[in-house]
Amino acid sequence: MSNERTMKNAHATYTSLSTQLVQIERTGDIRRLRALLASDSFAQSLLRMDAGRRQYLLIASGRMLARMQAEIGPLIRHTKVYGAPNKPKWDAAMIAKLRAADAKYGNDEDNARALGVTEPAARRARLRYIGVRGTGVTGPLPAQQAA
Repeated sequence: MSNERTMKNAHATYTSLSTQLVQIERTGDIRRLRALLASDSFAQSLLRMDAGRRQYLLIASGRMLARMQAEIGPLIRHTKVYGAPNKPKWDAAMIAKLRAADAKYGNDEDNARALGVTEPAARRARLRYIGVRGTGVTGPLPAQQAA
């Protein structure tokens, strides 16, 4: 009896998580997927499942994350360029793209993918033109101004 109840709960958990993953994939909300994968409830749910279902969900969620990141664009790796011919120009149009990407994705890695720049360049531009997330402060941080 107890084993049968455990199997039903494990199946219900699997069904619930797979339904959430399908909904996230339909909307393409990478923020929601990352929040789900980082949540304690997701980890606890995985522990309640048998190894086969756990492995399937982990592989499916990893592939989904990779697909979503590929749709945004490739992550440009930093290379040392003398004279910087490929240096991004942060004009008004590029700053508008940065603001839109930051509103949509909310992290520097995905902003960099969307803009086609390196992650450090996207982070510096966000700090310079948008500011620290959640504070509304733009420009250099107070500690940077004193230096």
